Amino acid sequence: MRKRILVTGGAGFIGSFLCEQLINEGHYVICCDNFYTGNEENLKEICDNKNFELLRHDITFPLYVEVDQIFNFACPASPIHYQNDPVQTVKTCVHGAINMLGLAKRTKARIMQASTSEIYGDPEIHPQRESYKGAVSIEGPRACYDEGKRCAETIFWDYQRQHNLDIKVIRIFNTFGPRMQPNDGRVVSNFILQALLNKNITIKFEGYSCLSCNSKQEIYRQGYCKRCFFDLPSTADWVIKPELSKAHLGIQERDIEYEKKVQLQPHILYLAFTSDIKIGVTRKSQTPTRWIDQGAIKAIEILEVPNRYLAGISEVKLKEYYKDKTNWREMLKNNKTDIDLENERLECLKNLPNEVLKYISKEKKEIEIQYPISKSPLKPSSLNIVKTEKYSGKIIGIKGQYLIFEDDTVFNVRSNEGVVVNISLD
Repeated sequence: MRKRILVTGGAGFIGSFLCEQLINEGHYVICCDNFYTGNEENLKEICDNKNFELLRHDITFPLYVEVDQIFNFACPASPIHYQNDPVQTVKTCVHGAINMLGLAKRTKARIMQASTSEIYGDPEIHPQRESYKGAVSIEGPRACYDEGKRCAETIFWDYQRQHNLDIKVIRIFNTFGPRMQPNDGRVVSNFILQALLNKNITIKFEGYSCLSCNSKQEIYRQGYCKRCFFDLPSTADWVIKPELSKAHLGIQERDIEYEKKVQLQPHILYLAFTSDIKIGVTRKSQTPTRWIDQGAIKAIEILEVPNRYLAGISEVKLKEYYKDKTNWREMLKNNKTDIDLENERLECLKNLPNEVLKYISKEKKEIEIQYPISKSPLKPSSLNIVKTEKYSGKIIGIKGQYLIFEDDTVFNVRSNEGVVVNISLD
């Protein structure tokens, strides 16, 4: 059903993409931004759309519009910007949240708060679970943002309890992509900036920390110690082989509630070009993140199915024609291809199981992905930081999971999950 949706901070890095997506889904979007860090250039693709309305407004003051949903993204997220005017940052977090909640209460709108991993402060546990209370300071230079966001979350939950408001709160961690300001001071943009400036970074091995139990034992696989790897539902065989999924049948492998949560949601069967054309499966919520993670330079959807099993059996069928693995060395060397994935997609449709043909994706165009790389490695060599213990080099690019250095050394961030390292920028 078509809705009127308000996106605060809609001219920002994430908000502008959200505005585009909502319009593409057929909704009427009201974008509200005071342009402290937002940029009208981010909205150039939709500014003339009949279903788009732009308001220059500061949400520390009340806003009177009629809406069905609210996405509250307003607030500078970069340390450089939010520390420039800490009092205004707190006002945006707290007064802004109160004003948006008041609007949601009046219009009976569903509202989502874009919170942050910074509410955990300087965490003592990695990674942080939602139940972790944090290790925070109320007087440090980042407190205006950390405590402002914590207070905003509190107000959201109080409005839910007191006024039965329909709320959602998400905590966004490090995010990067197009429209991000390269000098915003956050860790991922710092890496990208260093790549552009050809400066050195040093990586030093410090130990292990299991992603589940935080034990200091040597990591076995996928960031977990051996015991956790064989116990957790997130490392079961169906994760790698989606055709083994059984939650749609009500059959438990390790944890039926987790398996239902992950398996019984929309999944995408896709083609991507990494080292060559490959077939793959991912949750719909993970596109395009999954393609970026793989270092794909092109990708296109084939199917959008309601569960992981259907995606899996479709992938098995198409593996008769396409690879499902990436040659990481070739992927790092490839930055262009003339292969037309839209034509390949049409060929795929001829070879799919009959039971999934009703789930053909409406997204029929390939997307192209670019990476910050000044020079591709000729003979990439993988850095084993556990054995090497310390490495210094000039970073010249980032592609997929890899940091790329001037001497053709590459560091796979994903394969080092659970490995504790100290990274310093020279």
